[in-house]
Amino acid sequence: MSLATAGPELEADLGLEESMAKTQGEVCIDVALGTFFPVMMVAQQRGYSVFRLALLERLRTLGEDNPPSCTDLALYARCSPQYIAGHIDFLEDEKLIARRRSDDDRRVVYVHLLPEGRSNIEAFKAACAYKLDTLIERGSYL
Repeated sequence: MSLATAGPELEADLGLEESMAKTQGEVCIDVALGTFFPVMMVAQQRGYSVFRLALLERLRTLGEDNPPSCTDLALYARCSPQYIAGHIDFLEDEKLIARRRSDDDRRVVYVHLLPEGRSNIEAFKAACAYKLDTLIERGSYL
């Protein structure tokens, strides 16, 4: 059954009255917002922006064998190198990442995730999963 044509079974499952049945797009927006807000709440509780946590996650997924340069991170985030530099400064001050100059080209600076940054992102992901599970159990993801 398509969510776009929400029938009585879906309405009953979601606890919706016929007049409150949602289209597929509306349900997708609810789910997207419902997953984003818990992430944003946990990020703020930890004192980080979602953007900075996304940078940490990017470093985690690339691994130690393939550290990105500051320019690579700026391209990934679709922002200027100057903008990314401020976020990298903050994360470096928090001792979550470290910068290292390339041995081959001294103009290139690589960004490495430190063990504290790795444990921080893993704890953040666990907290988000817990928060989302809690909201889903309550049936209120918005």
